[in-house]
Amino acid sequence: MSGQDVFAVLPPGLLQGLHWLSGVIVFAEALNKLERCAPYAPGLGLRARATVLLKVTAWMLLAIGAGGALITPLLRLDPVPDLVPLRSRDFRLLTLSPI
Repeated sequence: MSGQDVFAVLPPGLLQGLHWLSGVIVFAEALNKLERCAPYAPGLGLRARATVLLKVTAWMLLAIGAGGALITPLLRLDPVPDLVPLRSRDFRLLTLSPI
């Protein structure tokens, strides 16, 4: 099995199920962290408040990304095609330099 993708031998339904389940876990964790953040808590200095606001922004973006994993099967969107690492000969075909 050398040179093959490890995930190529697994059934696609299993991979889609794992993708959805990991999306549920990440979404729940992001919402949990958002609930714990208190950017407008009294007594925070400017630097601490800015740090908490950056954390809130990061957790919101993570929740949005996880939401994409959750909604993909419901909208029957096609999964992203496999991104195979480029080999050097493939990279030469993408550049404008002669082969």
